[in-house]
Amino acid sequence: MRLEDFHPAGEPDPERFDLCFVGQVSLRKGVPDLLEAFARVRHPRKRLRIIGPVFAHMKALLPRLPRENVEIVGAVGRAELIRYLSTSHAMVLPSLEEGLALVQGEAMACGCPVIATPNTGSEDLFMNGREGFIVPAGDVAALAQAMQTLADDPARQRTMRHAALERVRRLGGWNDYGDRWMAVLRELVSARDGEAR
Repeated sequence: MRLEDFHPAGEPDPERFDLCFVGQVSLRKGVPDLLEAFARVRHPRKRLRIIGPVFAHMKALLPRLPRENVEIVGAVGRAELIRYLSTSHAMVLPSLEEGLALVQGEAMACGCPVIATPNTGSEDLFMNGREGFIVPAGDVAALAQAMQTLADDPARQRTMRHAALERVRRLGGWNDYGDRWMAVLRELVSARDGEAR
């Protein structure tokens, strides 16, 4: 998927606090932590949408987890995903195990701040406290606090939304991001080869 295909397609409802998760609904993606943390968030009109395929092992576990104000959406097409990202106050990705989660850049391109763990590659994409929050993997209290901080501060929601869009503009899309990484890797290899001589 091309980052350039993602863009704001609406705005979050200022009367609500809407979060979304996008990915495989599985243990390694931290979904149980997400549901436990979301249950702690205090807001009169909160909602969490879980977007993505539900793995078999989670189908038995989900009924035992907090699910009030949670919608299990399932897999969606690109246009619908863009709409969900654009109208959410944040995308939450509390992965325990992951590579670089490209959906973070897609969310930011839709003006959606990201709450994620370092295990998603978040530290390479955005700054903690500016375009979103980076919390320790497996730390339900920290995850809940990041969500609550946004729920309590509409001005910060807007600031982070604009910062996420600006960060994506500076990245220039995945091609530019990949080109910059390749340049860094070539530089490191060249430096290593120079030291070996």
